[in-house]
Amino acid sequence: MKEYYDIIYVTNLPAFYKIRLLNEISKHKSVLAIFCGFDGAIQRNADFSKGEMQFDNVTLKYSGFKAVKEIRGLLGGVSFKEMIVCGNNTLVYWYLALKTSRKKLSVVCESSIYESKMTGVKGVIKRFFNNRFSRCYASGEAAARLYADYGFKGEIVKTKGVGIFNYHKQPAYTPCSEKCNKLIYVGRLSPEKNLRRLIEVVNRNPQWQLSIVGFGPLESELKEIAGPNVHFLGAINNEDLPSIYRGHDAFVLPSTSEPWGLVVDEALNNGIPVAVTERAGCVDDWVKDGKFGITFDPYSEQSIESAFRMILTNETNNKLRKNISDLDFEQIAIDQINCYLS
Repeated sequence: MKEYYDIIYVTNLPAFYKIRLLNEISKHKSVLAIFCGFDGAIQRNADFSKGEMQFDNVTLKYSGFKAVKEIRGLLGGVSFKEMIVCGNNTLVYWYLALKTSRKKLSVVCESSIYESKMTGVKGVIKRFFNNRFSRCYASGEAAARLYADYGFKGEIVKTKGVGIFNYHKQPAYTPCSEKCNKLIYVGRLSPEKNLRRLIEVVNRNPQWQLSIVGFGPLESELKEIAGPNVHFLGAINNEDLPSIYRGHDAFVLPSTSEPWGLVVDEALNNGIPVAVTERAGCVDDWVKDGKFGITFDPYSEQSIESAFRMILTNETNNKLRKNISDLDFEQIAIDQINCYLS
């Protein structure tokens, strides 16, 4: 007799925020997670996959056609109500999209309208495969708009997040520092993060201090061009990040490509305003109304500098901080979990 699951969740790696999400879902539904192991050989922080999995899980041993054969054999021994597939860039995704009943098949949109192209042959192929799904879990407005523009015929569910990060009780309003000059970036040191342009802006403004948390392929290059007001803190474990965030006046995310931006959620959960690229997937949900932060054009140093000058004024910064102090990330997490329980 086949083993039954309410949800089979297919994704690349067991990221900590996905583990936490699936742990919560598994309190209500039976879950099998299948990890394909594909991540483009990206080096991750030591605790990226940290967390006890309280659900059944399997990690595929192979990639490409061997992975398709492996997952085909695996699925032969189970039955399920819903299969949720993340991403759209592997043979496993294409196989599942073609071979699984549409009424049982859902997709997690891991892109946004700001970075995904819908024209040409690729656009036609994406539209075909995406319409093999009956439901789309969209992280936010930009992801939902992407699938709407695809002409998606199924249900679009906006989750307002990509998983459950290590949130805590929202801190009370705390005014910014008297100087209000400390910026922080958290993330990979890679080309799409646009850190060279960020550093060049800060170099021209010695009254500002920039802390960079993380590591990546551009670390040596960025350290070479950084002025004395740019500080590299290296890799920091998730549990140690709150005190780092709270020691700064504003968070900055300058990426030219950013599917969502979980670090924006983290910064807000630690009470600090955010200056965010207008190309981030989370920008419509968190920043565009100006309640919690400021947006900028990541390709314009003038736009970046103007955003920093605004967010680092005491009046603006404290106004944003007061708004941020009213957020309830516990409720936000509950709402996200409930998206998968209907």
